[in-house]
Amino acid sequence: MSNQVRNAGKEARSSRFLYNNPVGRVCLKLLTRPFMSNMLAWLIERKMSRYYISKFIRKYNIDMSRFKEQYYSDFNAFFTRKLQESPFPQEEARNEAAFYAPCDGKLSVYPMPHNGTFRIKNSIYSLADLLDSEEMAQRYANGTCLIFRLTPDDYHRYSYFDEGSIVSQKPIKGILHTVRPIAQKRYPVFIQNTRVCTEMQTSNFGTVTQVEVGAMLIGRIINHKSAGDFNFGEEKGLFEFGGSTIIVLLEHDDMVFSEELRNAMLHNDEYPVHVGEIIGCRKEA
Repeated sequence: MSNQVRNAGKEARSSRFLYNNPVGRVCLKLLTRPFMSNMLAWLIERKMSRYYISKFIRKYNIDMSRFKEQYYSDFNAFFTRKLQESPFPQEEARNEAAFYAPCDGKLSVYPMPHNGTFRIKNSIYSLADLLDSEEMAQRYANGTCLIFRLTPDDYHRYSYFDEGSIVSQKPIKGILHTVRPIAQKRYPVFIQNTRVCTEMQTSNFGTVTQVEVGAMLIGRIINHKSAGDFNFGEEKGLFEFGGSTIIVLLEHDDMVFSEELRNAMLHNDEYPVHVGEIIGCRKEA
């Protein structure tokens, strides 16, 4: 049995305990509070935490050849490690109609109904609640929602998938559920968790809103800028330790996705992607 399968089984058991067991749900009330994330953040920034790095690499079978070789002073420095090189193509090789993944993650795609209300697992979501804005929500009715669920083995920095400018950015306070599917079956995680909404005017995809969602034991979402212009492939920000999610809302339902992604959508499965990977293209006018 591989380490990844074994670890997935252990994590599934712990999640089932927290979300399905009465005793576990008592523990859950404590673990979802931001002060627990702050406590963990303090611990993983201590020098002694670096001794967990090698164990973490083995546990999640992380391919370190993707990343810059460097000395990590603590576990948080390792967790927020940088890639060897930009995963995005040079401008002359870029396809401007293509949508490049802004992050690593397990991708799900949902068409947005005209009323702005949609279902993920057993939870009903309202765009107005997700964005904390009825006006912004109306923009994405009949659009497309891309959800990238990051797991501990993923790269936890994220980038701009187009050039443009930031229209607005708003942090929304909340608690910190895990973003694993078991939690989504019981709670509307994305509208309860701490998150940051960035509305952007892009060159090739119109007005887009990206939402970074924190998760259990990760309270720090770090965006490098809250206003101004940005470039294609420029790093937008990073998550510190834990699982997390990025939601991208597109105004229109005019994307043609890869065959592999379409097959995953048909079976309601998540599709693994890497930052900078082309996942779809705009339909030809």
